[in-house]
Amino acid sequence: MLQIRAVSGEDLVAIDLAQFLEFRQRLIFLDDDVVLDDDATLRPGEVQVVRLNFCPASKKQVTALRDAARSGRAVDVDSILQRPQDPDACFFDRPSPLFRASEHGHLEVARLLLEANADKDKAASDGATPLLVAARQGELEVVALLLEARADKDKAKNDGRTPLFIAAQHRHLDAVRLLLEANADRDRGMQDGTTPLHIAAGHLDVVRLLLEAKADKDKSMQEGFTPLHIAARCGHSDVVRLLLEAHADKDRAMHNGATPLFVAAQDGRLDVVRLLLEANADRDKATHDGTTPLLAAVQDAHSEVASLLSKRGHGP
Repeated sequence: MLQIRAVSGEDLVAIDLAQFLEFRQRLIFLDDDVVLDDDATLRPGEVQVVRLNFCPASKKQVTALRDAARSGRAVDVDSILQRPQDPDACFFDRPSPLFRASEHGHLEVARLLLEANADKDKAASDGATPLLVAARQGELEVVALLLEARADKDKAKNDGRTPLFIAAQHRHLDAVRLLLEANADRDRGMQDGTTPLHIAAGHLDVVRLLLEAKADKDKSMQEGFTPLHIAARCGHSDVVRLLLEAHADKDRAMHNGATPLFVAAQDGRLDVVRLLLEANADRDKATHDGTTPLLAAVQDAHSEVASLLSKRGHGP
């Protein structure tokens, strides 16, 4: 705390320098280059803000910052950063201190590192960023902090998974909501075409959020799977219903000609077959080898599904 006193010795004001100066900034008297620190008393003369270079850090010091960040020891992190030490320094491609703090949900440590201008998008060797790992762990406060700091909301891992994809995959509904509110790309997917909506096809609330954000309900993967295909194959009737209400293409075929009704019939998903028939899905649309949904059900001994398809096929 910087104490400012009158010539008489009367206390005039106390200033917390940390509120005004970054970790690498100091106040110095211009006449003798004396650093004005928290224990100094302001005297007549001009002062100037200077920006310091980072102090060289040994492997032990770098490890100490990373371990303190991972453990959430905010006091130790603050002390190390005041040296000042580079908040991004690491060895052997190890994750950064901000990555570790984000991964473990240490909000105050993450805030300190960001105040020290840590690289908010510095990625681990697999491409994961602090925002992505916070989304994966469902650490909402850290996700919000990083988004506020303008972290790249769409920066993906090496396999193409974005923070939104990861949040959807791990069913962290509130993290999905935060990312969508920050205008994360709702359709950006993996290299095989899998999107957040594909990966969420078994979780009703996440699917609802993505559909409300206008995610592409008919986007297909490399083999032609749409979100409706996945929900139908897995028997997620509530998700199938929601996708149909959103006007997903009920007859969209995969590269082999299989429709959502076909894959549901083939896997014996009676409730899904019923929903698709009620939505007037084409019960006779066959795969490229000529197999219809009814034939697929018969071949795989799904008698109830075959009976339903047969009855519907012969009128009301």
